[in-house]
Parts: sequence; structure tokens; C-alpha cells
Amino acid sequence: VYSDETGHFKSPELHYETMKDQEILDLCVGDQSPFADDAILFFWTTGNRLDLGIDVVRAWGFDFKSSMMWDKEHIGTGHWTRDQFETLMIATRGNIPCPLPGDNFPSVYREKKSEHSRKPVFVAHMIDEFFPTVPKTEFFPRRKSLQKGDIRLHKRPEGRWSFWGKESGGTDG
Repeated sequence: VYSDETGHFKSPELHYETMKDQEILDLCVGDQSPFADDAILFFWTTGNRLDLGIDVVRAWGFDFKSSMMWDKEHIGTGHWTRDQFETLMIATRGNIPCPLPGDNFPSVYREKKSEHSRKPVFVAHMIDEFFPTVPKTEFFPRRKSLQKGDIRLHKRPEGRWSFWGKESGGTDG
């Protein structure tokens, strides 16, 4: 999508390699699943791809539970609407308890977007706060874009973050 406002093309293919929908759906199915029997999935999607996001969650063996919205404070391009948010889908499989009422975070988080595809560090801190000792894997992060002090770069024996996929740089340990 071309933006008249910025004069730039917004297509993700201009920034990194992308996958076809079916490749994403098949990525973590059956024997290819990297997930534990009891797992929680935080999955980013855009408004115009919400249907695919739900299909991916189900194909990967998870049940959709809730979502958060990241208000980017900037109106971008779009098709039916001009996008200003991304959705963080929350899904579980197995025995994962819900956070206690009052301990959970609000469903809308507002932070101005920065470079293409960079997600707010707040979300990683939120996940780490809820699940401090649980190992975490982030799929397809652009690890080189993580900033100093990001919780995902901390090395510790339990609850550490690992990275998987092109441009991920492997695990942190």
C-alpha cells in the first residue's frame, strides 16, 4: 500500500521476507509444534488479518481467550479503514490459569509506533511479569532491532526468552 502522506510504500515485503498464509497455518502443526502441552500464545495480527489470526491460533492447537489492542497513536494506511492499532491475540492450550482479577493489564495499550514491525517493549515486560519463570520463545523477531535493556535480552536460568525464525539471531543463552 502506498501512503500519499509519507510517500512510502508500506508493503511488508519491502522490509523482510514474508510467508504465504498456508505456510503460516502449517508452521506449528502436529509434529512440527514447538509448544509444550500447557502453553499460552500471544499472537500479533492486524485488523484486516484477524480472520487469519484466529485460523492460525486454532491450527496450532490453541483456544482463543482474549485480546489486547495496541493504539499506535498514528493513523496509517489501510483498505476499509485507516489502521491505527494492532491486535495481540491471547490463546491457550492445556492447563493455563487465567490471571487473577485485578492483576491483569488493561485491554488497550497506547504507545507511538516506531520503526516498521517493532512492537512495544511493554508487551514483553507484561508477559514476563505474568510468567517470570516460564521459558518463552518469540517467533520471527527482528532481534537486531531490540533495544538495550529489553527484558527479552536478559540472560537467566529460568523464564528466559529465545528467538526463532529468520532474522532472530537464535537463542539468548
